[in-house]
Amino acid sequence: MIVVYILLGFAALIVGLLCVRIRAVIDYDESLRVEASYLFLKFQLYPAPEKKPKKPKPEKEEPEEKKKKEPKPKEPGGNILARFYKNQGLGGVLELLGAVKDALGGMLGRMWRTIVIHDLYLDISVTDEDAAATAIKYGRVCAVVYPCMGKICSGMRVRRYDLDVQPDYLALQDKAALYCTLSVRPIDMTNAMVILAAQFAWKVLLKLYKGAKSSEDKAPKQQAEQKENIQKGAS
Repeated sequence: MIVVYILLGFAALIVGLLCVRIRAVIDYDESLRVEASYLFLKFQLYPAPEKKPKKPKPEKEEPEEKKKKEPKPKEPGGNILARFYKNQGLGGVLELLGAVKDALGGMLGRMWRTIVIHDLYLDISVTDEDAAATAIKYGRVCAVVYPCMGKICSGMRVRRYDLDVQPDYLALQDKAALYCTLSVRPIDMTNAMVILAAQFAWKVLLKLYKGAKSSEDKAPKQQAEQKENIQKGAS
């Protein structure tokens, strides 16, 4: 019985930890900052915290072949935050909103709805060469931003939000600022993943199985028809 009680207590502990929310802060104003926290732990996801400098080691003479080969700089990854940082400014903000909008409309929409957005504030200033070009660009930006924000607010649980898009006829470049605080319970995300796997198995794998089975059933009939046609042709 003691072993059973220990296992039950361990299971209750795991369930309790999965019910604690993971919180994150995304702050962008000319530079990107992403932080996450869980219980009393805090993590700085981006930019990476500076590492303590190590003690310099005595230099060793390297062969000339190794000196010639220089490591290639790594290109930023293909995830949302990497593209967001690479583009920077207005283009990165618009791409981030579009990526979230596209994801909400697919099968992953259930997983996105487990995330609670507590604060979502977006401030955009649009400018161009002259007043006419600025007005046209302002209309195009509004045509992208407002539908994306509407999709996010309707497809996710958003508590507080504010959107401000303004044309600036005196500025020299576009400006964009984004502040977002969100949280998610791991148990909700796990349940959504289980439901998503069940939907995938039902909609995709079951159809593949039925299609393969029907093709196997049709194969003997096709072979019999081919034999009959050959016999008729011979006669």
